[in-house]
Amino acid sequence: MSDDASQTAHSPAGESPGGRPMGAWWIAGISVYLVLIAVFVVHGLVVLWPATSPPGRNAPPPSASPTPTPTPAGGATARPAPAPSPTPTATATPAPTVTPTAAASPSPVPRPSATATPAPTPTPPSGQRGSVAACIGDQAGQAGASIFGRQLCLSPEERMFWIILLCGMLGGLVHSLRSFAWYAGNRKLVLSWTAFYVTLPFVGGAMALIFYLVIRGGFFPQAQISETNPFGFAALAVLVGMFTEEAAVKLKSVAATLLTTAEKGKDQAPAAPTVTKVDPSTGSTLGGTSVTITGTAFDAAARVSFGGKMAAKIVVPNNTTITAETPPAEKAGAVAVEVMNAGNLKGTLPNGFTYVAEVQPAPPADG
Repeated sequence: MSDDASQTAHSPAGESPGGRPMGAWWIAGISVYLVLIAVFVVHGLVVLWPATSPPGRNAPPPSASPTPTPTPAGGATARPAPAPSPTPTATATPAPTVTPTAAASPSPVPRPSATATPAPTPTPPSGQRGSVAACIGDQAGQAGASIFGRQLCLSPEERMFWIILLCGMLGGLVHSLRSFAWYAGNRKLVLSWTAFYVTLPFVGGAMALIFYLVIRGGFFPQAQISETNPFGFAALAVLVGMFTEEAAVKLKSVAATLLTTAEKGKDQAPAAPTVTKVDPSTGSTLGGTSVTITGTAFDAAARVSFGGKMAAKIVVPNNTTITAETPPAEKAGAVAVEVMNAGNLKGTLPNGFTYVAEVQPAPPADG
């Protein structure tokens, strides 16, 4: 819970049903919910985080087997060529020639049998965890991941998206748990903040994804995912999840720089003026003192009053400055300075101007 949005006192009875103090069952339920979300986030980060291997660890070992003989077409296994026999030095007696009879049939020449080549076993890509069997046949570079028994097949870009989302949720969880523990311990927890604690982890994850897209597209448009540092993006995502309000303000300033500021809609209520300074801050009770009023959201048709009396010669050069002359006052003392815009929108500076009694010179004595 943000400091500016904290509620240190219970709402009056009947103001809102969410203003009631949060009971023990509500506190226990939200605690269990936040713990379960934390377990899911931590488990997802451990499973999806890209693993790194030492150089040369995944290099295939040198093969000790001899160079395989190429397989001829048709899948038949070729027999190795016989080694040449040495020439004998002694003259061998020739063997008698046997003339085959007509009844003898030549023995058939055995034909080589075709041997099926086994399919190669898929090996997981270097530096990736998970089941590769779930990713067979998919695009190259994908790897499997098992989250609570659910097999997922993710590319490196998809894996980084999940990491950024989970890191943003982790930052939102830190914010929720810290605030929840503080207000529960001080017995200042009310039901109206239940939605805040339930949705903040998801708001942090969504805000982290937006920041990742802006930074990745704006500063690294040509970089591949293998060229980025996951630790840097993860750290930024956690910070964005912890400080979602500051992140939204930063995104608004970036959008105001890149885009044209939108015109305020007619249905949008104008801002009330504020008065911060009156210079000079003192003047005569006779009036007629020229003053400059500084503040914000001054209307071109703004009116100025000192102690309830309208000022004269009012000029509004811009929305932060007004010049005027003070009206006369009945008595000396400090009065409030009030600026009123169209629509009865007022801004007041209490004791903003002090009237000083004008001392009349004594008449000359008769001679």
